[in-house]
Amino acid sequence: MKEIILFDSVEEAIKMMVHRETKRVKLEGNTYALTRFNNDFYFYEALCPHQQYSLLQDQIGIQPEVICGWHGYRFSLEGGEEFDKRCRNLKVQKLQLNNKSALFIQF
Repeated sequence: MKEIILFDSVEEAIKMMVHRETKRVKLEGNTYALTRFNNDFYFYEALCPHQQYSLLQDQIGIQPEVICGWHGYRFSLEGGEEFDKRCRNLKVQKLQLNNKSALFIQF
């Protein structure tokens, strides 16, 4: 796995995204979602594990979760669990700070 920097600093990330906003991220030919919830940032697969519906336009809940617009499946952004255990977990990771204060993911 390698470290991929998405933002040079927390301040930059906060300026670029508002609370509960989701952006599309392309990495190595695949599409992912990036969501800000309060001052935390989550990187996750862009398709619902249930039936591959896009999560890029879907709702971010009042807790750190993404809600699939097709069947209403709710996935925790903290660990990816579907709240009712009806399908596999969403692959998600919280952005981390490196020793230079940049926000990154392990990819």
